[in-house]
Amino acid sequence: MGKGAMRTAYSTGRVITGFILVGLAVVAFSGCASNKPRQPRQVAQHDEVIRAFSPEWYGTTLRDAEGRILKTAQAVGANPTISESLAINIARQAMAMAVDARVDSLQRNFQEQLEAGDELDLIQRFQDANNIVTSTALRGSHVVRKETYVEDGGRFRTFVMMQLDPREIDASVLDAAKAVEALETRLRSSETWEELERRARELREERLRGGAVGPMTDREIRGKG
Repeated sequence: MGKGAMRTAYSTGRVITGFILVGLAVVAFSGCASNKPRQPRQVAQHDEVIRAFSPEWYGTTLRDAEGRILKTAQAVGANPTISESLAINIARQAMAMAVDARVDSLQRNFQEQLEAGDELDLIQRFQDANNIVTSTALRGSHVVRKETYVEDGGRFRTFVMMQLDPREIDASVLDAAKAVEALETRLRSSETWEELERRARELREERLRGGAVGPMTDREIRGKG
C-alpha cells in the first residue's frame, strides 16, 4: 500500500472513531437523563408522580377538628378504577379497626354493670348483637379526599382519606342493645346508655337539618355522582 493510501485509511479511521465516540456520548447522556427523578406534572386527567410523593393532607391524622375519625390509605393499580377501589378498601379496613376498638370499649363498660348481677346470658346475647355493629357503623363512613396520579411506567396510584362520625358507632351499639329487650331494661338507667342516646339523637337531628354528612355512593366517591 502506498503512502497516500495509508494516509487516506488513517483519516477514514479517525472519522469513524469520532462518530463512535460521539454516539457513545449521546447514549450515556440519555441514560443519565432517564435516571433523574421526574417531578409531578399535569397530564390529561391525572398528575404524574414519583414514588416518594404524597398529598399534603395524606398522613396519620386520627381525628379532625370536629372529632370525626380519619383514616388514610394508598394503593397502586393498572388503571384508576383498580387503584381507587384498592385504596378505599384498605382505608375501610383501617376504619373497621377503629370501630371495633370503640365497640369493645362500650361493651366492656356495659359488661361491668351486668356482671354484678351475674347475667352471663345477657352478656352473650349482647356480644352476639354487636357482631353486626361494625358493618352497620361503617355504612356511615365516606371518602372526603381522593387524588389519583399516574407514575412512571403507567401505573396509577390513588390516595384516599376516609371519615366517620363516632356517633355512628354509638348509635349502632345502642340499636344492638335495644334489640335485646332484657338488656335495654337492665341498662337504660345507666349513664353510658344516656350518653349513647344523647349522641344518637344529636346525629339524627343534624341529619334532619342537613348538617351531618351521610355516606357516599361509589359513584360519588369517584366524582361521578
